Amino acid sequence: VEAIAALSAQIDDALGKEARWVGRRILELVNERDPAFTFKDIAVLVRNTEVLTEFTDAFDAAGIPYVINRGRGFYDAREVNDLTQLLRVMANPRDEVALAAVLRSPLVQVSDEALLRLRTLGSNVGDSLTRLDRAAEPDFDAEDFRKLLRFRDRLRGWRMAREHVSFDRMLLAALDDSGYPAGPGTRAWANIEKFLAQARRASTRMSLDEFVEELAWVRASNPREADAPPDDSGNVVNVMTVHSAKGLEFPVVFVSALHKGVETSPPIVAFSPKLGIGVRWRNPGTGEDKDDLFQHAIREERNRREEEESNRLFYVAMTRAEQHLALSLSISGKKRENWVRLLANSLNLDFDRPRDETITYTSPNGEDWTLRLFVTDRLPEPLPAPEPSEVKAIVERLAPPPIADQQDTNATVTALASFSKCPREYYLAHHLGYEGRLRRIEDAGELPAAELGTQVHALLAGASVENPDPEAIRLAEVFRQSPLGRRAARASRLEREFDFLMAVDGLVLRGQVDLWFEEGGELAIVDYKTDKVTALEAHERARDYAMQLRLYAMAVERVTGRGPNRAWLHFLRPNTAIEVDLTPSLLDRPEQIIHDFEQAQSRLEFPLMEADHCRRCAFFQDLCPSKYRHAKAESASNGKL
Repeated sequence: VEAIAALSAQIDDALGKEARWVGRRILELVNERDPAFTFKDIAVLVRNTEVLTEFTDAFDAAGIPYVINRGRGFYDAREVNDLTQLLRVMANPRDEVALAAVLRSPLVQVSDEALLRLRTLGSNVGDSLTRLDRAAEPDFDAEDFRKLLRFRDRLRGWRMAREHVSFDRMLLAALDDSGYPAGPGTRAWANIEKFLAQARRASTRMSLDEFVEELAWVRASNPREADAPPDDSGNVVNVMTVHSAKGLEFPVVFVSALHKGVETSPPIVAFSPKLGIGVRWRNPGTGEDKDDLFQHAIREERNRREEEESNRLFYVAMTRAEQHLALSLSISGKKRENWVRLLANSLNLDFDRPRDETITYTSPNGEDWTLRLFVTDRLPEPLPAPEPSEVKAIVERLAPPPIADQQDTNATVTALASFSKCPREYYLAHHLGYEGRLRRIEDAGELPAAELGTQVHALLAGASVENPDPEAIRLAEVFRQSPLGRRAARASRLEREFDFLMAVDGLVLRGQVDLWFEEGGELAIVDYKTDKVTALEAHERARDYAMQLRLYAMAVERVTGRGPNRAWLHFLRPNTAIEVDLTPSLLDRPEQIIHDFEQAQSRLEFPLMEADHCRRCAFFQDLCPSKYRHAKAESASNGKL
């Protein structure tokens, strides 16, 4: 055991000397050969984080590697909070507080001026970001404007992909896209990996919105969850608070800044279950504060409780050492406070003059132990940091590891049906999140196709729709008056907008069946389509949806205990109902498609499957090479080659 005391007329100067001497002593211990210590064997514990800057500056000057644990909980770590706020924005882009936090974080890193300017453009930061255009560019710094536009586009893509891409993958994409400053082996990266693992597990059993709610609850109920440990291979000194060192042990421990305590004064209005309410009053004439009798009693009660807790904490700090314990302190003037007073009174130590001596004590059980007391009023001489040992490098070229197990753990029925039709289309639309250029041009005043479909489904489900489009009302009535609609109305059992979640060969599938009903002992499935097609085109289009209906049949079978007997696609515009064969062939059965789906994701191989559906694909005139082959075939048939 040793005690290091730094003397100075000013406490700040004394603290700087203390930190420099602690750094010097660490280097001496590492340079010693008996016993041999490394930097990772050493921990520096402080009670008050205000002193960390002095110690880290001293360690930097001495060339001592270190890592800081400020004692914050896992969910309070900067990197975990950044990712949590990003998830909140993905779930709700109008969450202004979360959006501001993300924009100022390393994920986007725009300036305060840009954030203020964005806020002045509208009533909400999210709305301003959505409507941001080139007309506003002169109001922003060029780099800030570029970052804002890039993040806006990325956020739009993440929100579109949230239904078919797990949120851990979206977080990983955001980290890669921003170049988040967290290197492998650091505590920050360990926290990120721990958070991504939590998100990966949660994505198999809950939605993004549910995960955001669970994070808020977990953070409130378990604020002190431990950080993920950094890479153990780092040979660094651990600098941490005494509270965060509970349960840990190190060969060498420095308990430093013993003179620093914590604030124990009661607030202006304080309450004690035993004493009641106390108040600190201010004399309007003199400006002096004065406790009333209750406040005075509460102050004494808190001081007694704090002293007991302080003594216990000091014991905890000292018992973290396995082989060597060093106590360091700063002395300015005659007053001894906090742990300095406890140490001086317990061991009858005098820190008033510089000296270096060894003091022998006898414990109550008769054993002798020694304390080295070192008191100084000067700075230490520089001591070189130990040179890293030379290691002969052995270079061995290894083959790259096989890529496997990259598949999603969950998917939508829509995504799987898209894959079964053409893996390349699935890859572009669902895996990468691209949008094709082929889009049907809406007539003037016509409701967009997606909104029209939403209204039709809501009307057929019996939900209220505010100001429904006349075309949506007409199409809903088309189904009600159709033979299938009348049969469904007479059914003994009926389910509309049936949400389901099922596991098939390790893949969790989720989807929604428009309608299934039971009639005369038979189960039937109906899927409405609002595609703008003719009756002839409807029969061609039906092949694209066959796999989707077979997956719906599997979901209904798991609920009812028996498979549906028949299934229909009802194209409402031409009022054409097409029955789909639910008996798949060996190659297009759902289990085989799911196996192919997982293999394609694991190998990142998504072959092009060309057929008549290529001309209806959004990527036919864009990213898909099929356009060249079709163009060549057409030219050959027309005699142009």
